[in-house]
Amino acid sequence: MPFYIFKITPDSQLEHLDEKEKYREAKTAIRKLRAAEEGKVNTYRMVFAASVGQGEKLLSATKETRIIGDD
Repeated sequence: MPFYIFKITPDSQLEHLDEKEKYREAKTAIRKLRAAEEGKVNTYRMVFAASVGQGEKLLSATKETRIIGDD
C-alpha cells in the first residue's frame, strides 16, 4: 500500500497531490511542500491507505474524545 499525500485547505477540503511507495520519500515530499508554503495557510498530510478514497475517509473522519480514568 502506498502513502498518499494530501493538501488540506482551511475550509477542510482535501486535495490528493501525490503518492509514494516508501515512507522516506513521502516524508521528504511533505517537508518540501511545507517549506514551500508561504503564509502557512494549508496543511499537508500523508496517510497509509489502500486507495485515495480510503485515505480521504481516514483524514476526514472525526476522532472521538478519549476519557481517561473514568472506568
